[in-house]
Amino acid sequence: MDYRCHYGYYSIVLQALVDDLYRFINIYVGWPGAAHDNRVFRNSQVGVLAETHHLYSQLADPVQLSNRDVPVVILGDQGYSLRDFMMIPYGRTRGHYLTEEEQYFNYKLSSTRMGVENTFGRLKGRFRI
Repeated sequence: MDYRCHYGYYSIVLQALVDDLYRFINIYVGWPGAAHDNRVFRNSQVGVLAETHHLYSQLADPVQLSNRDVPVVILGDQGYSLRDFMMIPYGRTRGHYLTEEEQYFNYKLSSTRMGVENTFGRLKGRFRI
């Protein structure tokens, strides 16, 4: 596998899970830049825990909403597969345009995922990277 990413320069993949308080929960680093995000995830400790249904006990207890336990989920982008533990945006397929509800879901998911970007921004600001 090549360490050149899709932009053509050398890189190493860093996968990070963050929480809603801008804290890094898990970091996995070392795959070549050309590695697909989903492949890196499946081979990470978090990915293995998720696939074997042991992830929830490691991250957090379910949240109570309307008297129901709602499990913690990972928010991903289009580079990941939809799983019971992974929420990704709706994608447009040939001949299928997103409904208004799907567009709204994607907007809300994207807005929530901005916390990840903000967490990295805080890290960069802290160390002037």
